[in-house]
Amino acid sequence: MRYEFVRCAAFGACLVTALVTLALPGRADAQRLNLQRLVMPGPVVQVHQAVEENCNSCHVENDGDSQDSLCGACHIEILSDRSARTGFHGRNPAAALDGCFSCHQEHEGRDAQIILFDESSFDHDQTDFPLAGAHLAQVCGDCHDSRLTYRETPNECVDCHTENDVHMGVLGTACADCHSEADWLDVEFDHSTTLFPLSGAHQEAVCVDCHRNQTFVGTPLRCAACHAPDDVHNGRNGTACADCHSDQSWLLPNFDHWMAAGFALEGAHQGAACQSCHTVDLETALPQTCFGCHQSDDSHGGRLGEDCSSCHNSVSWANTGFDHLSATSFDLVGAHAVIECVDCHVTSISTALPNDCAGCHEPDPHAGQLGQQCASCHAEMSWNADVLFDHGLSQFPLLGLHAQAQCNDCHENLAFHDAAEECIDCHVDADIHAGAFGTDCASCHNPVAWQAWIFDHNIVGAFPLTGAHRELSCATCHQQDLQAMAGTGATCASCHRHDDPHEGRFGPACGSCHSTESF
Repeated sequence: MRYEFVRCAAFGACLVTALVTLALPGRADAQRLNLQRLVMPGPVVQVHQAVEENCNSCHVENDGDSQDSLCGACHIEILSDRSARTGFHGRNPAAALDGCFSCHQEHEGRDAQIILFDESSFDHDQTDFPLAGAHLAQVCGDCHDSRLTYRETPNECVDCHTENDVHMGVLGTACADCHSEADWLDVEFDHSTTLFPLSGAHQEAVCVDCHRNQTFVGTPLRCAACHAPDDVHNGRNGTACADCHSDQSWLLPNFDHWMAAGFALEGAHQGAACQSCHTVDLETALPQTCFGCHQSDDSHGGRLGEDCSSCHNSVSWANTGFDHLSATSFDLVGAHAVIECVDCHVTSISTALPNDCAGCHEPDPHAGQLGQQCASCHAEMSWNADVLFDHGLSQFPLLGLHAQAQCNDCHENLAFHDAAEECIDCHVDADIHAGAFGTDCASCHNPVAWQAWIFDHNIVGAFPLTGAHRELSCATCHQQDLQAMAGTGATCASCHRHDDPHEGRFGPACGSCHSTESF
């Protein structure tokens, strides 16, 4: 009689079976096969039925680690994915490293679901085709044909979007060269690779504006071929549109106003339409002084004369050329440069104004605690944004999570010196000890993380923690505050007197028999 250990893959256990070995040639293999069939926990799934007669097709006796290689002998493409770290079985950490049987359970019947797949929770990022853009909104059936396995699904744009190809194949199959996953109609194409690089207003045109009927070959390149309907000259000036017009704007002709009229178009004049000044006809002469055209815009009512250019310029009528620094010794920079004059000069321009921050920006929200050197924290670009303050120079440097806190998390108002400085002042609600350990929170906790506390009982405490004591929570022993427990002894009996089954007969020296590893 001998004993054999036969591995049962479904249960991961070994059965010890007593066999009577007959001294006949060829009987050992037959006995082993019969035994394997005898302990088989159940029929295999239908697709594996053909190999059910030979257990060694999927199992190696006494060697469970070889089972994956036997699976790979049939499922070659899965084995290849795991080796190359491609596909779901190569990219999913569990599928790439764990045994096949950890997900695919066998011997549960012919109709068992050996492939457990939940569409709602499947992470497509663990495949060779991560979902992005509009693909994220699709359901599985939109792309996966039920007649194909998931891995057989094509992953080229044209494989799915042939019906969306308005170019009817003329532009090839590299859809991603122009289209994006975010929106099929969101097209990007480098037109500079063609004979007609797009510049100016052409960059804003959509394809069909020039390529009608999706015809891309043979599109005319001359202006007049496309812009004949826009020719207000009705052909009188020929077809060389570029002599006057540019691709920046059809309505902004390239006309040398200085050479033709003796009036250079500068600043805002460059963007003005011709009819803005030429309200009658081109033959009618126009004045060439500012006041001649802008008299109606003079808010001073002529009191300052007609020399508008002494303050105003042609770039912007409202952008005056007044040198505030030279005239008042107060340079207008930052936000001061864009405010209106009346924002500061609320009475009269002749009324002198203070030239320090505190003189204009009252009342002081800091209640005078920070002095009057406002510029040490505030900037002229914005009074409230980009406030510069180095908390490290204060009595409370910001460390750990304090550096991520917003000002108003600790400061209830802008009188910053009123804020408390002790941990317990702010974190009393987080004190799960309810004051039992006092108010010196920093002896255990630190600002990096409130929960990442560190307290070495072996150094600080009078009772080193060994054995099972190391696993106890503080509250297990500290059921009173530190002051009340100050008189607690350091002997076992001090805490375990109620656990003493000897009722004190052997004295308080429990350690002579027991250990801290296990009472």
